[in-house]
Amino acid sequence: MSFLSLKIRPFFRNLGIISLMSWLTIFVTYYADKLTRPDRRVVTAPRPASASQEAQPEPEKQVNAAEKEWMIDYKLYGYQGSRYRIKMLMEKGDASLLSAFLTDFASDLKASLGARISREQRDEPTRETIESFLLRHFEGKSSAARDLYEQSLDADREKGILLMDQLLGLPKEERMPLEALAKYRRARLKMSLEDWAGLSDDDVRSRLRSIREDLASVPELARDGSLDPAKVSENAAYWIAYTRSMILPSQRLIALGEADYAGATEAYLRMPMRGQATSVNSCLHLLRKLCEENNLRPALASDSLRLLMTFYLSSAGGSFRESVPDDEVLRVSYVDWLDLLKENKVDVAFARRHVAIIQYRCERLQDCLETAQGLPREDPLRRLLLSRCNLRMTGDLSQSRRLLLGFDSISKSAPNPVATRYEYNVLIDLHDENELRERVDGELGALTLCAGEFNEALRLFDQGRFGYDALYVAECLLTIEELKAYVDDRRAAKLGPIKYRWDFGNDGFDDLEYELCSRLMRAGRLEEALAYVAPKIRDKATNYVLLLRAGERTDVGARERADSYWRAACIIRQLGETILRSPHGLSWSSGEGWYVSSYYLPGYRSRTFDSGHPTPDMKMLVVGDEELRRVRAWESQHMTQSGLAGRDARYAAFDLALKAARLLPDNDPAGAEILQYAGNLLKYREPKAAVPAYRMLVSRFPKTPYGQHAVAKKWFSPDRPSPPSDILSR
Repeated sequence: MSFLSLKIRPFFRNLGIISLMSWLTIFVTYYADKLTRPDRRVVTAPRPASASQEAQPEPEKQVNAAEKEWMIDYKLYGYQGSRYRIKMLMEKGDASLLSAFLTDFASDLKASLGARISREQRDEPTRETIESFLLRHFEGKSSAARDLYEQSLDADREKGILLMDQLLGLPKEERMPLEALAKYRRARLKMSLEDWAGLSDDDVRSRLRSIREDLASVPELARDGSLDPAKVSENAAYWIAYTRSMILPSQRLIALGEADYAGATEAYLRMPMRGQATSVNSCLHLLRKLCEENNLRPALASDSLRLLMTFYLSSAGGSFRESVPDDEVLRVSYVDWLDLLKENKVDVAFARRHVAIIQYRCERLQDCLETAQGLPREDPLRRLLLSRCNLRMTGDLSQSRRLLLGFDSISKSAPNPVATRYEYNVLIDLHDENELRERVDGELGALTLCAGEFNEALRLFDQGRFGYDALYVAECLLTIEELKAYVDDRRAAKLGPIKYRWDFGNDGFDDLEYELCSRLMRAGRLEEALAYVAPKIRDKATNYVLLLRAGERTDVGARERADSYWRAACIIRQLGETILRSPHGLSWSSGEGWYVSSYYLPGYRSRTFDSGHPTPDMKMLVVGDEELRRVRAWESQHMTQSGLAGRDARYAAFDLALKAARLLPDNDPAGAEILQYAGNLLKYREPKAAVPAYRMLVSRFPKTPYGQHAVAKKWFSPDRPSPPSDILSR
């Protein structure tokens, strides 16, 4: 073996060298030819382009006045689009009537101080902005002042301060262009030093004095001709306000006699927007600082700051995440602020609604009661707070109904206070009276439901736009005739359906006319249902009803009836999520199949099913005997296999497809294709439910391609046909 290896090895080595050289020769020859070959492409002289042909930069999108104002609002107050609104009242059980409120800080601020908040925008004095400004000004000319300034940009703080001292020590004609900027920078560098905590009181005062002197001189120097990039002369005033409010812990700043929180707040309110800094977030940072330092007394310094602190606490920290302190800090601040207001005999009329909300949140129920009673009798917040205080103190449901209706007296019955394991806050806008009135209607609806007055409960839930609760009453508790009477009464009064402003199904399903249509359809009262179908789908729904009726006829041929059923199946696959929709029932997921959701509202009342999730307390919102009887009767029909067509249109389309196939002759290719389609609807969602289509396919259509596959493989083909609606009438 070794002999052969020694003999053959030189041969293979030489063969490799020859091959490599051959490839190298071919490569060099090819590229030499390519580089020396004359270019035979036709070259034409360039023609001058017309003005219209020249590349034009895309014009910037013009922003109209309304869009500009929206952008300013967004920068100042954050996103102010549609706020999340709790859509389900009874889901929270007793807590729905006991919940505390959170106010909308942005809405309060705009309504009370918006006219004083600056909406102007200025350039941010960033390094890039200032360097670009200086580059344009000096145009390559040498300047000792500019050199010193630029050196300071890359130096540490102490070195930067020394460089600014050197700049300001130059002869007047040399330092004058950058004198304002140098003093501004020296002040800012001193403010950023990290040794403040170790300085003596005298040293702190001395440094603060030098900082303020530098900043105060900047506007005058700018007026005298010193350069003022990004209008730093205007910004100096707001940094002076910072030294009076934020630069040190509030207790020390006050003890040194250097604090001016009232003046700082006024300065912040008129501060224009510069980059991320705005008047609103500057105020929010000040409020958070006072809360975190457990020193709210400075907030009493002015009417504006007192109002801001009250808005801040009633909203639990404002509308920006970075302005919200820890929960424990907020809890302490609520109590401290109420104590300070009482201690200083502050008349709560300056923000009575907000103070009452904070009092309720702190469970100072008697104080909240007295404060709320000072609100106008027609104020919906007054009714909501009085009802809550009554329930917390006495547990008298009938009295809370009276209070929500506008009556005044608190029950004198023996106290039976109500509490709940689960507390939560409801975000409300005190400047949206409709939202508050709707909350009153919803809570009245809950109490009325507990009293067994189902028709009145429906009216109140509907009027308050608590759609899930209204649909619970309409679907599970009322007869079709009772629901129809309510809808027809609104029509007779020329009142359109109340929209719940959320999408429940594919085509809306956001009012009680959708619900009445669906119940009538599911009950087989098809022609009556058409009167309540939404106009945009009425033609299709009418066609569906006509086709169903045509399929039921016995005086026409079987294929014609099958054609009607199949066409109806095609329509209901599109419309079933709306015109057959049951708003409550089983839910489906790919992991669990059909299951009882944690949002299954009837289950909170019946307690028939265990969803695996904690259920809310219902010790106060008790379920009466008649309500329990009705909801359980509804569950016996709808929480079963037969009720799934109301939760998923596939099941209704499946049933109609099978009706069509039954009317066709054996081994009809169209019938097999329809059954394959029907099987595909359910074979992944619920294989067991697809079995009737499989059995019919193998027993009636075994000689068709789909039937042969089903016989051989014991299940449907993987094909996914989409039979046209006219497959049986071609």
